[in-house]
Amino acid sequence: WTTLLLWFIWCSCTFCYYGVVLLTTELLEASGDHCNGADSQHDNNACTAGCRPLTQSDYAHLLWTTLAEFPGILFTIFIIERLGRKKTMALEFLIFFVAISFLFFCTLGRGWLTFILFIARG
Repeated sequence: WTTLLLWFIWCSCTFCYYGVVLLTTELLEASGDHCNGADSQHDNNACTAGCRPLTQSDYAHLLWTTLAEFPGILFTIFIIERLGRKKTMALEFLIFFVAISFLFFCTLGRGWLTFILFIARG
């Protein structure tokens, strides 16, 4: 039973991590207006995800979200000694959930989007 639970937790962590990595590039590639769904001018059946090359600014934001792994590892090392493995995993899943939940809101600012993805990837 413990092995099955560990496999499930490992698959969940991997799925979430790679999902956020792929989501980061998709959100940075999207146009600056992340509220297109609320605009009545767009056809609801039409795809609003435009494809455009990433700019130098996009790569800078992508670098910031990638660098989140270093403080995330340091945070884990610090917390795991205090809380233990199970509570640390639960706390980090909760932090990830809260960070990803903010992506459901209309995010107009690129800085705010980068901060949310920084926390999620950390």
